[in-house]
Amino acid sequence: MLKIYGIKNCNSMKKAFDALQAKGLSYEFHDYKKQGIDADTLKIWLKEIGQDKVLNKKGTTWKKLSEEEQTRALSSEDHLIEALIAQPS
Repeated sequence: MLKIYGIKNCNSMKKAFDALQAKGLSYEFHDYKKQGIDADTLKIWLKEIGQDKVLNKKGTTWKKLSEEEQTRALSSEDHLIEALIAQPS
């Protein structure tokens, strides 16, 4: 079964749900804002699609972090994963 990760109220997720339903595809949805996300999954995502796609620097959550917190998150993969787990949005 297809597994989708996202935030349920996101417009992109709503479009994805509609497209999948229109094609008759079943899926499992994981709301990482409510259910969290684990380090192993994040490591795979970072390896496969890269930091620029995983980390939303345009979002309000990132912008609300202090410059020190942002610098620390970007200093290593482990620190980035730690930040993404703490702030999944």
